[in-house]
Amino acid sequence: MHGNVGEWTANWCPSNAIKTLYATGDIKGPSISKQRVVRDGSWDDNKYNLRSSYRNVKPPVSGYIVYGSIGFRCAYDKK
Repeated sequence: MHGNVGEWTANWCPSNAIKTLYATGDIKGPSISKQRVVRDGSWDDNKYNLRSSYRNVKPPVSGYIVYGSIGFRCAYDKK
């Protein structure tokens, strides 16, 4: 599944996340911000970003830009 598309997450990311959140171990982040976290690498990323732990941030609404390499993965909890 690596290298297919980056995955949107439900986590918002502030601009100073590395200093304020990740350094303290808080990976959930704020309840709202301008950017969301995108996990994993996609077909147009370099080889260093093709790993499960890779994180990137993008604004969900970008205006004129279309993110052709970011998507989402459907999941279902079987009970």
